[in-house]
Amino acid sequence: MNTWKKIIAIGLVSVLAFSFCGCGTDKGSDSSSNSESSEDIADDKNENSSDESSESSENSGNSVDESSVVYGEYEVEYDEKELDESCANVIKDYFTAIEYQDYDAYKATLFPFYYETYNSYLKDNYNYGMETSMEQLHQMLLDRAGTENIVISGISVKPAQITEEDSEDTDLAETYLAQYSTLLGESFTKEAKANADNILVVSFTMTGTCDGEEKTIMENMELLMAEKDGVYTILG
Repeated sequence: MNTWKKIIAIGLVSVLAFSFCGCGTDKGSDSSSNSESSEDIADDKNENSSDESSESSENSGNSVDESSVVYGEYEVEYDEKELDESCANVIKDYFTAIEYQDYDAYKATLFPFYYETYNSYLKDNYNYGMETSMEQLHQMLLDRAGTENIVISGISVKPAQITEEDSEDTDLAETYLAQYSTLLGESFTKEAKANADNILVVSFTMTGTCDGEEKTIMENMELLMAEKDGVYTILG
């Protein structure tokens, strides 16, 4: 796995040059989507997000008309021998929340320690929090689909696997956590491990109806997840 190309790093999207548009197998969009620096994103958001609640209201007019779509009407595809149902379901909940900009639902899918730490980091360094980060993810979803008229129609999930680019002893979860250590300090990684029974990486492919046409929106992209007492949450 080439981490810098395939890593989705959802929580780091506002700071690092990772995004939906720069991940997966669609290499054609990598250079243009990754050209915007984290400082540019921060500057844009600092100008427009002093009040997150008012910003959310302003942006609501750009969201998909929910009266014309069916909310989350699909089943996540996965092999029950490889993943738990609760793991698959939280991934669906996560992307459904982003699709419809439901902040409470989005927050509920996140690893609590990650949410608290990263939300504080964003506010301290960029003057906005996780609600704005969610809105950025929503916009990236629209950009990936190439339209505002998108309805997610399917997600398939499987455990992420190392590739020929990786060494045989590569630990994908540790590779992701190393990025957090660089950004938030090694204490974050230690605390994250202490607050989870398991940290894992999953690979997913998403399809959607875009302007009435069924298409693959994201393919073979990855999420870092945490499991505690059988409950799965998104870690990045």
